[in-house]
Amino acid sequence: MRENKYHFIFSKGVLPVLDELTEELCGAVAALGMDYYIINPSVPESFTSDAFFSYLSQGGCIGLFFNQIGTLLSLKDGRNLWEAFSVPVYTWVVDHPRNFPSAFLNPVPNLHVICTDRDHAAFVKAYYPKVEKLYFLPCGGSRAETETPYGERDIELLYIGNCENEVG
Repeated sequence: MRENKYHFIFSKGVLPVLDELTEELCGAVAALGMDYYIINPSVPESFTSDAFFSYLSQGGCIGLFFNQIGTLLSLKDGRNLWEAFSVPVYTWVVDHPRNFPSAFLNPVPNLHVICTDRDHAAFVKAYYPKVEKLYFLPCGGSRAETETPYGERDIELLYIGNCENEVG
């Protein structure tokens, strides 16, 4: 078995539906023989403990979060945690990016934004010009129960999501 080149950091504990997605990612990472560490942005001890800093010290860490939850964590001296330790952060935007101005207007230098909606990616590009690393990754989702092309379906719009303000 090859040595793990990357070590993943995930966040849980803020929104249950995103916790479920994180659990799936943790399972996939583990199935690949890779390790991960879970923090809870609402519980500072989870990202300020000796165990967490020991995990970071091995190098090769990557933060992978949903809806920027966890990207704005700070050390006691006020520096962004991820920037201070040169950890690249990937935030998977599953809700509209207009909800995340504090993370995207002045992003940390190592922030990567992943959108699963082309319009969301266009919004980030237009309204958050300081986001330098922006990716469109189409959502795999579930197979539709019909083979009818999208343009010919009866339902013009299906909304799945929430209408809440930014979550720290």
